[in-house]
Amino acid sequence: MTFPVKRSAFNLRSLLAWLVLGAIVGITGFAYLTSYYGWSFYLEIFSHFQAQYLGLSFILFGILVCLRRNRLVYIGLFFCILLAMQILPWYLPPQRIFQATAPTSQLRILVANLNVQNRSFDRVLNLIWAEKPNIAIFIEVDDEWREQLNQLADLLPYSSGKTNSYNLGILIYSNLSLDNTKIEFFGSDSLPSIVSQLTVQNQPITLIATHPLPPMRPQFFHSRNQQLDRIGQRVIDTKERTILAGDLNITMWSPYFRQLVSRTELKNARSGFGILPSWPDHGAYYGIPDWVAKLFLIPIDHCLISSGLQVTNIRTGASTNSDHLPLIVDLNVTDRT
Repeated sequence: MTFPVKRSAFNLRSLLAWLVLGAIVGITGFAYLTSYYGWSFYLEIFSHFQAQYLGLSFILFGILVCLRRNRLVYIGLFFCILLAMQILPWYLPPQRIFQATAPTSQLRILVANLNVQNRSFDRVLNLIWAEKPNIAIFIEVDDEWREQLNQLADLLPYSSGKTNSYNLGILIYSNLSLDNTKIEFFGSDSLPSIVSQLTVQNQPITLIATHPLPPMRPQFFHSRNQQLDRIGQRVIDTKERTILAGDLNITMWSPYFRQLVSRTELKNARSGFGILPSWPDHGAYYGIPDWVAKLFLIPIDHCLISSGLQVTNIRTGASTNSDHLPLIVDLNVTDRT
């Protein structure tokens, strides 16, 4: 009389194991599909959550191990490793090898999306005084933010940019001369970017600071992609060392990001230092608890560099009460290869 009960329990556990394995395989397939073939708005938006997919797959893999189906466990492990290959390379050398022996950096860049709703002026000013960047790029700034940031004149005497009360403003503050500075519009006339030339170690460097629209609707999605495409062409046409920095509203797993770095041969400063997620750090602006927002943290603030520049360190900075964490990048000028 007990045999049918045991057999039923056995079959149920086996069925559950297959379902869990199917979920792991499905998550892995979806992650790769969106990352490499997600050219449409409705797929690309899901490409940015590779770390979350990996975390969910590991949870499911733990359940699979508990179900004690060894053959299925090995298959699940294979797909988890396959998915981890979207994340792990960002933590591998060569940058970390260089970091261990690198001299003091020659150029520090800070990128901070401040959000016009944020009024924690002291937090931002204290951050800048503590980090002492050579270049500070501020995004989503209005006139009141500019008035506050002008207090940095002793530390960062050169400045340029445009303010806007609808999260479209962008400003640069610098202790290096900003030469041939232009406000350029690679997309809509309401989306300013700053293009300027710096001189570091007697070498000219073109700096492009930009902020495409977030891809929250198809119109914004196409605008962002067009802006990145036009900036990519500008980088290709530029002969000097180049830095492209800002809130790009895209992660490195998007096919559009892959296309940008492939065309321009720019390198992501994150490489070797981790994925360094930067948004959303603060959930108040979206009506959700902070801990929930942190579960969906993704890296959308970037610094991309051309040959002739080397990253010595990159990290996220202290919270400014914005929905973005600031990104701090230390660079050296090297021979171009």
